[in-house]
This record gives sequence, structure tokens and C-alpha cells, in this order.
Amino acid sequence: CQRNSSGHWGGSLCNTCAVGFWGLKCDVDCECSGHGGCGWLDGVCQCFTDPDRGFWAGPSCSVCLDGYLPPRCVSHNVAISRASEVPAISLEETLGGAPGAIVSDQEHQLLYTGGQPLLVLRSHDGS
Repeated sequence: CQRNSSGHWGGSLCNTCAVGFWGLKCDVDCECSGHGGCGWLDGVCQCFTDPDRGFWAGPSCSVCLDGYLPPRCVSHNVAISRASEVPAISLEETLGGAPGAIVSDQEHQLLYTGGQPLLVLRSHDGS
């Protein structure tokens, strides 16, 4: 497919704009932060919403869709409930008698600990 200053074409028949371009001649840069494609005729961003490319939102696809975390917008932003309702390594009473917890997220190598506020610790060596 042609990809030069006269147009950036894609698709199996070279009849659609290549990712990152829009317009009648597919010669206008798409301003979607690299996280979406543009409507062929209007340039409106159509943000990616898949686990490989991320779940993006906003007029220029520059923020994570609600419920996802930066920087890649692929991890779910999961709310932590009270310590007595989550699987925890240990449950303890903290100062003032409030319940506390230590929760391990092996997939993301995070350790959540505390009560109010909840602390998040990242292990770089996997321990």
C-alpha cells in the first residue's frame, strides 16, 4: 500500500487509511496519542479498548478508561474493600482497634498493607 506524502493507505485492498492517518487522501495525521485510530472523514478519535493495546478514553485517547490504571491502561483499578472481606495474608488489629490487612498481588508484584490509609509497596526482586 502507498505510504508517502500523497497518502497513507492500509487494509487488505489498500482502500482504507493506515493507522495514524485520516482524510479523503489519508494524508492528515491522527491526533489520538497513539492510543486509537481516527474516523476516516471526521478525524474523531476511536480509542483502543482491548487488553493488548489498552483501554483508553478522552477526545485524544490520552487518559485511561474508567476502571483502568496508567501508564498502559491495561490493569484494572480494583477497589479494596474492608480487610475482613478480602483474601489476606494476615488480619491484625491496628492502633485504635481498626482492622488492618496485608494483601499480596503476585501478578503485579504489589503488597497492600494497612487500614486507613492503605499502603501499596512494589517489590522489584519478586519477594
